[in-house]
Amino acid sequence: MKKKTRIIALLLVCVLIACTSASFVSAAELQYYNYGTVSVEGANLRARPELDKNNVLGTLLKGDRVRILQGVTGDGIDWYYVRVATGANANKTGYVSTGCVTLDPVSTGYATLD
Repeated sequence: MKKKTRIIALLLVCVLIACTSASFVSAAELQYYNYGTVSVEGANLRARPELDKNNVLGTLLKGDRVRILQGVTGDGIDWYYVRVATGANANKTGYVSTGCVTLDPVSTGYATLD
């Protein structure tokens, strides 16, 4: 009986340590991004994450807002798969180079998709 009690106590201590260590994550480490602003004039919105000039869906203007749906790499470049929120291309989805978008931090929680 003593052996079972020791095992149970050890398991409880392990669970307690695991649970409390997760609570020491600072708020700064829990920032996620789901919106951004186009930071350059004339960023191409593309059908695929490639530099092929034949897959341009439209041109985004500086200040256009985008919702970040996914991050991918293609043609050796990092891209965001976005849904355009404002401007002439509103509601279109496509890829834009990460260098063309300034991300907005979300203060709490995870980025969610509609």
